[in-house]
Amino acid sequence: MEKLKSIIPLEIKRKIEQSTTKDLPSTTSSLHDFFANSSLFHSMVEDLTNPELGFCAKNKETALELKNKGNACFSCSDYSQAAHFYSQALRVAPVDVLDKGNELVAALFVNRASSFHKMSLLEESLRDCNRALSISQRYAKERQGQHFFVKL
Repeated sequence: MEKLKSIIPLEIKRKIEQSTTKDLPSTTSSLHDFFANSSLFHSMVEDLTNPELGFCAKNKETALELKNKGNACFSCSDYSQAAHFYSQALRVAPVDVLDKGNELVAALFVNRASSFHKMSLLEESLRDCNRALSISQRYAKERQGQHFFVKL
């Protein structure tokens, strides 16, 4: 979803920011027209409806494989592709799985947050940091009254 939000043209974002409830039909129409012509949107819908990648098809091995692909992309500074792989892994990762002593889902949120941060998608990064913290407090550090988020 974050990737889709990032491709919305500035003119549509401004229209949404300045809209009121009476503008809702026009605003949603503009957004619909944009996404109807977006290959990324159609690709994501295909992924969401694919039974092998869907929300019900949880698979630890697939999630770990996708996480490793994301890690490889992150190491090569391909942050967009890394975020894509982490997102795919989140779709198939079982909630109760540990990876190297950490909750897999929390680790995936941390990794994706790091990718978003590198792409200057700060709101998305913060959202994933909060998601990771809601799963595991191991990612929080406090020093002199300030809270820090660290990758373990």
